Amino acid sequence: MKKELDYFNIEELYGGNQEIFADLWMRGGGCAAVTACDLSIYLDLYKGTRDGGQGLYPFDLKNLTKESYERFAMLMKPYLRPRFSGIDKLDIYLGGFQKYLADRGCDRIRVSGFSGSEPFEKAREMLISRIDAGFPVPMLNLRHKDRTFSDFEWHWFLLTGYECFDDSIMVKVVSYGEYVWFDFKALWNSGHRLKGGLIIVREKGETVQGLISGSSFAAGAVADPAEETDGEEDDGPRFGLTDPYLFERFEKLVKIDSPSHGEREMADCLKAELASLGIDAKEDNAGELTGGNAGNLYAYVKGSIPGAPIRLSAQMETASPGTGRKPVWDQEEGMIRSDGSAVRGADDAAGIL
Repeated sequence: MKKELDYFNIEELYGGNQEIFADLWMRGGGCAAVTACDLSIYLDLYKGTRDGGQGLYPFDLKNLTKESYERFAMLMKPYLRPRFSGIDKLDIYLGGFQKYLADRGCDRIRVSGFSGSEPFEKAREMLISRIDAGFPVPMLNLRHKDRTFSDFEWHWFLLTGYECFDDSIMVKVVSYGEYVWFDFKALWNSGHRLKGGLIIVREKGETVQGLISGSSFAAGAVADPAEETDGEEDDGPRFGLTDPYLFERFEKLVKIDSPSHGEREMADCLKAELASLGIDAKEDNAGELTGGNAGNLYAYVKGSIPGAPIRLSAQMETASPGTGRKPVWDQEEGMIRSDGSAVRGADDAAGIL
């Protein structure tokens, strides 16, 4: 049994791609906004959300271009803005997208969450029911032990099809302007404690079996009376480090010894990191003048809106003592501490990050 939803192209791309964005935040962390943009276009094209109203896509549906798609993504950005920890909870996505639905006057679509902690068998049933009903399924994957999915870690994407075999089910994953087929069981069972999940899209009044109590959001400020939550409150904002990717980047910087007048390795690392983002960094001769082995780095990113320039400054130097540092991350507290073999010293690795 096989089912694939009709989709759309944006010039040569199969759906949207965050890598076309000029905005650095959106290019690096705009995957949630991209899935919301793609979902909005799909709903207008195939589910009639534009009929009798302004629709969800504010531009010409008959002429989907990269330029108009990027403009659309920037309109979606305030609803699903990139952030340091990523949009790492289903509730963040639900709250942002249901606000967008409300602002566009769309009252016929409902969105709900399906936790990644649910058993695979339930996820399989939910996926098939939604695809059979003609709705794409946004999915969030956080960490994954299978490196097959390394490009889809801490990432939102859309599921738009499935094919069932005797002992497995393949899913069509749309992201980065293309699609790929994955084994859904392998994708779902990440092997990590931190879980993402699915966003379930449905028509107003449609009953979907298996939705989590308390996860239902309507396209306005409150849910339908028949869809009220069980009274559980949101955890609220979290403080401290919650993103494993950020810890990996922080750990790399902290392990570089960069005492006063000895910042060469740190400077070279930062030049390489900036170059990987397409940003050229220039180095002055401060090291020569002060007896050090590295100068100051200057990197410039051209803005996309008028206004005064914004300067961000961070320190490469680590005050002594601060060599041989080994950070340990307490994921429950969101705190990073030394392992006790060396002190952190006075550094600005977090500022650099």
